[in-house]
Amino acid sequence: MHRRRRYLFPTLVAVDGLLAVVAGIGAAPPADVPSYALDSAIVYGAEVGLALFFAGYLATAAVVLAIEGRTLGKISTSGIELPHDLPATMAKQQEFTEALEAIQPGIAASEETLYREIEALWAEVSRLRGNIARKE
Repeated sequence: MHRRRRYLFPTLVAVDGLLAVVAGIGAAPPADVPSYALDSAIVYGAEVGLALFFAGYLATAAVVLAIEGRTLGKISTSGIELPHDLPATMAKQQEFTEALEAIQPGIAASEETLYREIEALWAEVSRLRGNIARKE
């Protein structure tokens, strides 16, 4: 199975390239070929083929990564960034979640103590205000 996966991506890219060449050759240029195609039907066909090849390449990369349990991280003008291995990332996330659940009771207890201390401080403030009011 591992050997098949090794040849999966290059095979799919080759098929994508072949389909892009056929589409580029078969692309019927409009009557008035656009200026971005340098007013040439051949350049127009090549642009159509290249656009389809790159779209197919991205789709192929996404499919092959999905089979491996990974995803595309970020697609930008600087390229495609692959994230860390998805299963390892998920395992770390599980560890982090368990650690948070372990400290949750301590946080709740600290929060209760904090609220009691705040109530005691407000009671002291009220008592002091009462003392000040009596002296005036």
